Amino acid sequence: MFVVAAPGSRGDHFAFGEQVSASITGEGWGLLLPTAYFQRLHHWQSGFPPRSRVLVNAHGRRFMDEDASYAVSSGIISAQDGPVWMVFDDRARRDLPPGYAHWNADHVLSEADAGRTLRAGTLEELAGKMNVSADTLQATVDRWNAQLPTGEDPEFLRHETLSAKGAAEPPAKIATGPFFAARTLPAELVCTHAGLEIDSSAAVLDVRGDRVPGLFAAGEAGAGVLGFRYVGGGNAVANAVTMGRIAGRSAA
Repeated sequence: MFVVAAPGSRGDHFAFGEQVSASITGEGWGLLLPTAYFQRLHHWQSGFPPRSRVLVNAHGRRFMDEDASYAVSSGIISAQDGPVWMVFDDRARRDLPPGYAHWNADHVLSEADAGRTLRAGTLEELAGKMNVSADTLQATVDRWNAQLPTGEDPEFLRHETLSAKGAAEPPAKIATGPFFAARTLPAELVCTHAGLEIDSSAAVLDVRGDRVPGLFAAGEAGAGVLGFRYVGGGNAVANAVTMGRIAGRSAA
């Protein structure tokens, strides 16, 4: 797991709250983005995975729209029984745009050379390295190739997601060896939702549920607005702006 928050975001509000026995809520809550294991920076620096890819579970089956919103994607991945693999081919690797730290053709190749990203000449061989059913993985890729690159994705509607993102053309087929598989998991920590418990006036509550005189909290410091899952759509900003304004009015 790695953190992409601002360097000054150090959780100082917990130390403030501890001095006045403030109630802490939302332990373990936050937003984790799905990433390949070799990514260590935010996507705008690390880059983005190839469009021609499938996510498969420990059974070798595809289980989600690979471009699903981060509001739901991490939860879907975490719900899988066993590791999740991102499978793509050499054409997809070579088509990665240059200039990114991790998702670029050379870096992916170096990870494969080091044995950390799995690589094989055939899908059958790749399945063996992934410890999944070769027949199932082959059927998964064949089904994806027959559908999304030539039209639609009836199982997971990824064609709608790609269209909403402005994609002009469907992704290419996964058909050019060698083939690659990279472990993918929710590991990029964007924000935490744990913090000081507040009421509707943004006043901080103590462990007895009483207001702490003169102490208010908003944004990530004031917990309870953002829950176990981040629901997307700019809600962290909306929470900070809205509760910040309420806190200011209440304090005034």
